[in-house]
Amino acid sequence: MLQRGNRPFYTISDSDDGSAEIIKAFIRNVMDVTPKAMHGNMQSPGDVHGAVRLATGHLLTSKTSADAKMFSRFVKLEGSNQRTFSESPYINDFTARGVILVDEYYIKGDEMLRLMETGGRAVGIGSARLMGFGRFTVSNWSKV
Repeated sequence: MLQRGNRPFYTISDSDDGSAEIIKAFIRNVMDVTPKAMHGNMQSPGDVHGAVRLATGHLLTSKTSADAKMFSRFVKLEGSNQRTFSESPYINDFTARGVILVDEYYIKGDEMLRLMETGGRAVGIGSARLMGFGRFTVSNWSKV
């Protein structure tokens, strides 16, 4: 319990199974807005599941708690046009680190880098990307 309580505030997944569903959803969204030539051998968004995973199952930040601000918005309820007010804690100005494992049958490392850079600049990651949040730059990329 102490180990889980002291983990960094933002992780993609609470598990270490390598699923990283938010990263995979991000890549699928980037594939929707980029030319097929940028996708390597990933022919459909379903290929992302076999092509990409995170070594630890999540990205890590140096933050262990949310910033003082809240992200406030009205959220459309599923199945109706009604809206409900929602607030979520968030972190600002951070660097996330992790190891992305890429199956080079589907996509080469340099192709994945281009997808990440394009997606960070034009698409964003996370549930608020449609509102202009979640944009990022790749500051360090190396092949291991």
